Amino acid sequence: MTKSFRTFLKHTAKDYYNQSVNPPVVRASTIIFKTMNELRKTQAKGKKNPMYFVNPEIIEKSKNNSTYEEGCLSVPGQFAEIDRPEKCHVKYLDYNGNAKEIKAEGMLATCIQHEMDHLEGVLFIDYLSKLKKSVIMKKLSKQKKAIERIIV
Repeated sequence: MTKSFRTFLKHTAKDYYNQSVNPPVVRASTIIFKTMNELRKTQAKGKKNPMYFVNPEIIEKSKNNSTYEEGCLSVPGQFAEIDRPEKCHVKYLDYNGNAKEIKAEGMLATCIQHEMDHLEGVLFIDYLSKLKKSVIMKKLSKQKKAIERIIV
């Protein structure tokens, strides 16, 4: 991962105030994502300490689920409560290309799974019932039409 690409990711996520960002969402093609904001902070100064996951692989997921409200740049302005395994064990390469493993839980586990779904072409709305997904799709369609009226 080049320094310029790492800088691009850092600024992209910062601009959107994300919990995490995935390059396919921002039109980059590599298997990597970054988590940031409240998920990881350095103890001493409370600074943001983003984590980069290159070629991540989930080794194990817990059988117990937890529920968090999720949203996504791919589905702007829409949010839904999603059940996911509450813990996951992931191996990946870090920012500098070093092999790492992490046992994540809570919101971090949810973000990792959410971003890894993107790598497989899955969105959080794909976990919803047909009815809930349909409602969100109609809202997105209305948003698009409203934007097109402004542009035209």
